[in-house]
Amino acid sequence: MVEAIVVVPFIFLFSVGILTFGFVMLEREQVITGLRDATRYLARCNATIGCSEEIAKNIAFYGNPAGTGALRVLDWGDDLGDISFTYPGNTCASATIPMPPDCAPTIEGYTSHQLPLTPLYGALEIGAITVTETHQQRNIGW
Repeated sequence: MVEAIVVVPFIFLFSVGILTFGFVMLEREQVITGLRDATRYLARCNATIGCSEEIAKNIAFYGNPAGTGALRVLDWGDDLGDISFTYPGNTCASATIPMPPDCAPTIEGYTSHQLPLTPLYGALEIGAITVTETHQQRNIGW
């Protein structure tokens, strides 16, 4: 009986810690996957087929170009402002978005998202975790 009083709380906290850590890693992976998908979309499309940064953001946040369904990550993308795209090496002053490959050889996506506070991290006063990610793709522009 005494062993159970000592061991059960430890096993419980250990299990909750593993599940919480797994949740945070899953949410982080979903943010990284969404940003990668959006940047890849912009790197492979051109202006003649109606590509836009808004569609790329929908792909990141929802997993589809229409922006319907559930968000990949809770509270990520409510205002479509959490992702920004830059075009390093841009040589064209007034090119349309998406940029043609001869104007911008690469496209870079950036996002920063604060994950919801988990009960365990709140109890340990760890605070919220912010996921910051940058992804770069070579511009193909079919």
